[in-house]
Amino acid sequence: RTYERFEVIVEPALAIDRVRLELGELGNHTLAMVARTATASEGRTPEELDELEAMDDQVDALHAAIVAYLAKMEQESLPDPGLQGQASDYLAAANYIESIADVIESNLVDLGRARIARGVEVSAETAELLRELDSLVTAQIKNSIQSLVDGDVRLAESVINAKKDVNDYAQEAEKHIALRLTADEPNRVATFRLETEMIEYLKRMYYFAKRIAKLVSGLEEPSLLGSGMNP
Repeated sequence: RTYERFEVIVEPALAIDRVRLELGELGNHTLAMVARTATASEGRTPEELDELEAMDDQVDALHAAIVAYLAKMEQESLPDPGLQGQASDYLAAANYIESIADVIESNLVDLGRARIARGVEVSAETAELLRELDSLVTAQIKNSIQSLVDGDVRLAESVINAKKDVNDYAQEAEKHIALRLTADEPNRVATFRLETEMIEYLKRMYYFAKRIAKLVSGLEEPSLLGSGMNP
């Protein structure tokens, strides 16, 4: 797919709105990857991991097009300080969304391959805990992107406020796998490391979702529109 529609710079306010819509598309591509994170962690087959890795190509292409478009807008000089602030925040949001996809494409896919190579089997109870954390993080990523597209501050705040829940779920999973470290099972240490890394990568994905949500909260404050603020 190509992104020729980015070639023409239209009236500044419309150009900024186009970026908003394209961020939604970037988010949709990333969410398609997020929906398959269980495949990455459980590493069902090498082919599934290859497919998941390849999905990042679309994310990278669209992210590059959005960044180039925003750079061209900056060269054309945006007349309104508020639009300048939005452009800055949208650039940050594009980077955060792409970072979520990168965690999956690089870290989680590698983790899945390591699981296959080492013959690691995650217990049913641990897998359930990881799926619960994955589900919570997935919901927050979806909400953060939706809040960005809709300018929904309340939804963005719900993502920010989910920090405690994410940490609680992560701590519960960490305690469980720590207790299982002494279990009389093969590859116990390798399994512990894999499960610990999975938790850390999910927490990292939530971190980027939270950063997106904080941008949305800032964009809704008139005094901050021209600041290009970062959370």
